[in-house]
Amino acid sequence: MTRFDEVKVVYDEIYDQTTSIVVAAKEVTKYFSLEPLKVLPECLGMFEPAKDETGHVDFRTYFRRSLVLHEDVLLPFLSELKNHLEEVQVCLGAVDEWVASTANNIQFLKTTFEIETITDLPVKEIHCNCYDRRYHARCNCKKSGKEYTIKTFNVPGTVVVQSFDISKEKDQLQLKRLLEFLSNA
Repeated sequence: MTRFDEVKVVYDEIYDQTTSIVVAAKEVTKYFSLEPLKVLPECLGMFEPAKDETGHVDFRTYFRRSLVLHEDVLLPFLSELKNHLEEVQVCLGAVDEWVASTANNIQFLKTTFEIETITDLPVKEIHCNCYDRRYHARCNCKKSGKEYTIKTFNVPGTVVVQSFDISKEKDQLQLKRLLEFLSNA
């Protein structure tokens, strides 16, 4: 899944006494392990789990089948099933949290910069320097991805490079103040 977490303010080039400042939103991709949805732990392998059309475990059918087990086996089985369902809940909670914050970040960028869509903006590919070049596509080092140029300012003097985590309200406020400053420079 992809979202925008970070806005960078960097200088692009310095002309005489003027600095070209670029405000860019960095696209971040995160991969989630959905294994708890697809595979049951060995301790629950008493019978073959039913799968839905997407290949995920159909827990409702699996639970119904488990009710035919003898009471001596059923109680430990249900305890293990409960533990596994808690893992599933944690997995889905992490995905849900990521998706919810994604919408907030995109809305902040659209409102702050008065843009319709981010992905239509000029883009620059960024590649990390991970040892294995095949691995960088799944790397969470936040060095690879895309940066979308949102706005460019030409201001006198030099400006410090700065990053803002736009999922945090404090950083959003700081970014807005800096943009106001750059607009008035």
